[in-house]
Amino acid sequence: MKRSTAGSVWRSRWTKWAILLLVVLVLAFAWVEASHIYYAGRTAQNAADAATLAGMSELARMLPGMEGSEDKIVEAMLDFATRNGLAEGDTVAGYYLDAEGARLGLVGSGIPPDAGGIEGVVQVRATSPLTRFLGLKGWRITRQADYSTWLPAFSP
Repeated sequence: MKRSTAGSVWRSRWTKWAILLLVVLVLAFAWVEASHIYYAGRTAQNAADAATLAGMSELARMLPGMEGSEDKIVEAMLDFATRNGLAEGDTVAGYYLDAEGARLGLVGSGIPPDAGGIEGVVQVRATSPLTRFLGLKGWRITRQADYSTWLPAFSP
């Protein structure tokens, strides 16, 4: 028969607390990691929403008489995406959409005659404590937003 000593009880109790502390630290680290990724995704979505809305408003201004150049759409999309969280090294792209929401072409390559909307796609790199510790560039996060509306038909 084996009998318990005070030392083994003490070690057993501290071992349980050490394991519990390790589990809590791992969970806290995972929580911090997830919140960094969520924040970067939310920022990317804000930038995509802003870029799409800015591009669509410029497109709507241009279509009735086709005054202005397509460069205004590109500039507006970049400007509003930057104001809403797009950082240096992140990318924003725009696509023209038809009435059904299908992509017609890239913004900057000429306005298609049946363009009725714009889709903005933003790609960011989210850095976090884990990526910095491992020496990685970060998590790549892509968010998109589209805005379509009925616009009067025009012929260039």
